Amino acid sequence: MAERDKAAPDLDALRPRLFGGVPETLVRRAAFPRLPADDLQFLQDQRDLTCLLADALDARGVGAVVPAADLGPLAPQRAVCGQALTLRCEPYGGTPAAHYARSSPALAGDRDLYGLAVPGAGDIAVITADGDTRTAVAGDLSAGFAAAAGVGGILVDGAVRDVRALRAGPVPVWARGVTPLAARYRWRAAELNGTVTLAGARVEAGDLVAADANGVCVVPFGSVPEVLADCRRLVAAEAHMASALAEAAAGTVTFEQLITRTRGRPVL
Repeated sequence: MAERDKAAPDLDALRPRLFGGVPETLVRRAAFPRLPADDLQFLQDQRDLTCLLADALDARGVGAVVPAADLGPLAPQRAVCGQALTLRCEPYGGTPAAHYARSSPALAGDRDLYGLAVPGAGDIAVITADGDTRTAVAGDLSAGFAAAAGVGGILVDGAVRDVRALRAGPVPVWARGVTPLAARYRWRAAELNGTVTLAGARVEAGDLVAADANGVCVVPFGSVPEVLADCRRLVAAEAHMASALAEAAAGTVTFEQLITRTRGRPVL
């Protein structure tokens, strides 16, 4: 049985949450295994989380890191961490004017994607449009539906619009660019909850995604336990370093004593 066929039974329970803007056959997976809430909370509590994750991913040789220069936050003080919901967009074809004249369906897919979220889980919507920054695949209304569905953040490999509203809104947004021109009749949904490429990083539905002012980290679902264990060790090691630095700043230890206390301590 094809993966899209396997998604059908799970969609029965989710159907009241689906907008109906795209055919259900575009949904690759309706659900995926869930990470423990305590583990997600530990990660969400970390300052500059992507830096912590980047070190752990680097040591393991897994996952991917996207710098903020390639996918930046609209509100740099915001941060998110959760499992990915994915939407891959493709060119619509034809001209917008012709589709407006025929009242063609928009086939955007974002509202249906948000309906696949588990309320309260902090799922992160990952929307890809081949990095196109000429037209916006998400804006204020899209983010409003995301907030209502319980989505924790939106990452767009493409452009967004309604920037002032998005910055003030409840759902943090990261994007490649900003433009006033909508993607309606220029991009349409190709697949929901499949595999996408986010600024060069492979993301599958259910993967762990974190984003902050430094950039974005993607942790493959199967690698989360090992990466999480490394993160816990890193936090403990950095806490020791921070304590020693605080004493040095207060003048209670000399620089030489600081070096002695921190020299040779393994990070991972």
